[in-house]
Amino acid sequence: MFSTGIGFRCIFIVSCVAVIASYRTTDEGTDSQVASKGNRSRDVHAGTVCNASYAEYIFEILNTGHQGFTITDVVKSCGCQDVGVEVGRYVKSGESLSVAYKIPIGSGGEQVGRLLIKTDSQHPRLGEIALTLRANFPRRIFSIPRELEFIKNKYGGYEPLSLVLSSDVPGVLSSLSRAEVSKGHVSVSQNMKTESAVGYEVSVVDLGSSGDAYDMVTFRFSDAITKVYGVRVKVRN
Repeated sequence: MFSTGIGFRCIFIVSCVAVIASYRTTDEGTDSQVASKGNRSRDVHAGTVCNASYAEYIFEILNTGHQGFTITDVVKSCGCQDVGVEVGRYVKSGESLSVAYKIPIGSGGEQVGRLLIKTDSQHPRLGEIALTLRANFPRRIFSIPRELEFIKNKYGGYEPLSLVLSSDVPGVLSSLSRAEVSKGHVSVSQNMKTESAVGYEVSVVDLGSSGDAYDMVTFRFSDAITKVYGVRVKVRN
């Protein structure tokens, strides 16, 4: 059952809780361009966000039940997200709680944030309130390939693999500051750079065990929007 408000606000009712969502994106206080303004659902799409480091949706959780509830836990799908609600907050019957939920640009493309608000309500649909926010960002960084997988050659060793970063946004790669690995199973060295692409050679250096090894090559940027980009690595042993 849905009831629309005014402008970009939307309200939906699940059991005894009504959730109103208002749209907002920002880049240090500047509104960004958007293609659409969301929909009347707990799975909200904020549209295409340009020139912004994150998308934000403000959910108003309205307790229309006869009893209040206390928030016992707030679970985000990623630690990089920001949530404007605290554990321990008590929501009285008839009271509205504003929850600002922000998801960052990441590497661009569609980004999805999932938020789970747990309460002490005994009602089966009020004990957990699940919200989802989706947004499309310009895909600032690409990697070819998207992931790396090393397989032993016939001599029992591993050939180095090539990795290329590219961008469809001018100037992004000029802010690339360094490349690093998480666990030390592989090494990475730059072997090519142009205005639109940077090439690397990735080599296996230390498996550390008899089984398959996993690592992450992380590229760090001084650009305030891009910040980091990661490429997963698997070494078959």
